[in-house]
Amino acid sequence: MPTLDHEMAEVRMSDGVRELPDRSGSAMRRTVRVPGRYTRRVVLAAVLFVTVAQGAVPPDARASTDLDAAQRDGEILLPRYPAPSPDGSEIAFCYQGDIWIVPSQGGVARRLTANSAYDSNPVWSPDGSRIAFSSTRDGNQDVFVIPLQDGTVTRLTWDSSYDIPTSWTPDGGAVLFQSRRFLRDGYNDGSFLVPVDGGMPVPVLPVGSRQGVVSPDGTRVAFVRGAVAWWQTGYQGPAKLRLWLASLPGTLDGRPIAEQCVSARSALRKAGFAWGDDESADQVGYLADAALWPTADFRNLTALGTDEGERRSRPAARGQAPDWDRTDYEPGVNSDPAWLSDGEHLLYLSQCNGIANLKILSIEDGARSFVTRLEGGRMRWPALARDGSLVSFEMEDGCYAVDLSRTADGWAASEPRRVRIEIPLDERMPRIERLRVTSGADEMAVSPDGMQIAFVYQGDVYAMKASEEEPFAHPLTETPFRERNIAWAPDSESLVFVSDRSGNQDLFVVRSSDPEEMRLARSHRLETKQLTTTPQDERNPRFSPDGKRIAFLRGRGNLVTIDAAGGGETVLVEGWSDLDYVWSPDSRWFAFAREDDDFNSDIFLMPADGSQEPQNVSRHPDNDYAPAWSADGKVLAFVSDRRFPLQTDIWYVFLTRADDELSREERLDAWDDGKEKGKSKGKSKGKDQDQDKSKGKDKGGDKDGSKKSEDESEDEIAPIEIDFDRIWDRLRRVTSFPGSESRVLVSKDGSEFVFLSNDEDEVDLWKVKWDGSDPKRLTENGTSPRDVQWGPDQSRIFYRRPNGAFSSIAAKGGDAESYAYEAEG
Repeated sequence: MPTLDHEMAEVRMSDGVRELPDRSGSAMRRTVRVPGRYTRRVVLAAVLFVTVAQGAVPPDARASTDLDAAQRDGEILLPRYPAPSPDGSEIAFCYQGDIWIVPSQGGVARRLTANSAYDSNPVWSPDGSRIAFSSTRDGNQDVFVIPLQDGTVTRLTWDSSYDIPTSWTPDGGAVLFQSRRFLRDGYNDGSFLVPVDGGMPVPVLPVGSRQGVVSPDGTRVAFVRGAVAWWQTGYQGPAKLRLWLASLPGTLDGRPIAEQCVSARSALRKAGFAWGDDESADQVGYLADAALWPTADFRNLTALGTDEGERRSRPAARGQAPDWDRTDYEPGVNSDPAWLSDGEHLLYLSQCNGIANLKILSIEDGARSFVTRLEGGRMRWPALARDGSLVSFEMEDGCYAVDLSRTADGWAASEPRRVRIEIPLDERMPRIERLRVTSGADEMAVSPDGMQIAFVYQGDVYAMKASEEEPFAHPLTETPFRERNIAWAPDSESLVFVSDRSGNQDLFVVRSSDPEEMRLARSHRLETKQLTTTPQDERNPRFSPDGKRIAFLRGRGNLVTIDAAGGGETVLVEGWSDLDYVWSPDSRWFAFAREDDDFNSDIFLMPADGSQEPQNVSRHPDNDYAPAWSADGKVLAFVSDRRFPLQTDIWYVFLTRADDELSREERLDAWDDGKEKGKSKGKSKGKDQDQDKSKGKDKGGDKDGSKKSEDESEDEIAPIEIDFDRIWDRLRRVTSFPGSESRVLVSKDGSEFVFLSNDEDEVDLWKVKWDGSDPKRLTENGTSPRDVQWGPDQSRIFYRRPNGAFSSIAAKGGDAESYAYEAEG
């Protein structure tokens, strides 16, 4: 059963099918079948999490990974925590935050609870007449019991901690549940018994435990201990989840356990056990002194019957199919124990090599055998019928079952089969929900021409006009998958992004297919092309300034480039951690920060064609990162903590020795001359370019941006020159604020630097001149800008606020603007 860190993340999960409307409307209108009153995003995250797997899974499980196909003919997605009835004829499960029951062969389910709270974790009573479950009806999870006949719900626990039922006593008189109410044992909960007829819960074990289940004769409890989360499937260290066995308190006198709850509590009081949270530090000692637990009966079942020496010396390869014939080898995580009806065997979930399968363990000699032989997929939360005839569990996005029977040679099990579940069409929660959002964007990118803003909201990409008067955003993607890492092409007519719609993170590019309207924020006809198809994840794509290539990171930290249209792949750097990289303005170089084996980061320069090895230009034992170029390619800036611990500053270098050796007067004269030339060029362009852009016409450029207009050709810079000879000796520090600086932008000619600083304990935008003079605060009151970037001509600076709203400010300071957006979904 799940613990708090998982359970609190659960929401009402329904189907994830989307009905995509026509894109002819002016505002973004996205119709989504949502899970109850929540958006579809949590469902999709869960689906993606459980469907990415290696190797083979049941054929119907593979078919179900397509969301629309899985929701075929009314079948629901993601039924949670399935639990078979004692005779295996029915399965209780959680759906939309309520408890439902369906025949074990599949069919139409009937609702058992109908409360606005979240009901989950159903556990059948031994006679099948009642179900215990957890519910948040009073704010946190407590244990409730509901009879199947009249549906009158009875609350059993009242503590402010979470309580999750895991088992019943054989006589049906008490419920075993896990909680952190006063027993503290690292990551482990405590196991407690509470009488069904009312009374105070009592602890049943002197140590922390999870997923406790009472044996059929009521004398023992099998449970799980460990310090890792259930989803850490490949973990094999000392903190892994292990199965344990212990005797229950007071069972030696032969009385029913439910009857002993009162006497056990009395004995604990006499032994000095304090029931208040204030004295929790001494409670484990009191429990041991109470003499209610025969501690000699505690047994580590995970190590029982295994070859400990080989288990330690032979690490398992993650994703490799287990050795089905090995019974003395138990790597990985073990969890979810369940008693077979004979009381001498346990069914449990074994994650050998990170692959979940069901096994049966003999309590007497530790003999093990596989019940399932899956080579992939993600099995979760198995539960066993009391008569041992049926096992149910979650697999991918559905409920699965395995028929189990005893034979002369052991146990015979069927292949896992999907339990098709349908529910009445009149759902309690609406199947379609429309939302209008005005904030909350996760990413923002301003187009190079400054006319459009692309952003990511809850895993979809949108585009809007960069105007205070037109806030309507248009969707560029409408998939049930996660899109992110957006970057514009230099021509402002296409956008590259990352999506996991193919099962892992790949690169895609979207552009208008309407020749009369090339702006993504206005086009109603879009085409999306997948650029990468490798089994590794790709991320952080960026177009080269000339638009011909796209760079991105792959795997652990490889820097790769491809043609803008796809293909022509070149692996430039093979890294083991993320590279913080940036293209040079002439598209011929990369500057990137890379960590060495001691986790020290330095700045490197490398030709974009890979013709030379990367050269370290910062060479310092402290961290240098976040490189940034000036638009003329003469200055490279970065962030460094080389002067003071826990404090960072902005540093820069003139890339040629000639520029570095200019006198102050010569440098200022050169910058003044450059600014005058820039002003005259800007006037000569006139208004024709803006008019053409507003009409959305293509000015001779093809789709990959390889052709350029005359104006664009004028903006091209000469190939960048770099003098590498002892370049690290030419580094200059430009800031010396009391706080730390980050996210540096360099002006066109390198005469000014814009950056974030937390001076005065407020994160705001600042700028300073090349010599550290004339510092100026651009934003006030701790604006905490994100996604900071230059606008066209570097006249404005755009950024995203912490609440997901967009703003800009003049590079000289003042003249702040906000860009509201409205998106319907």
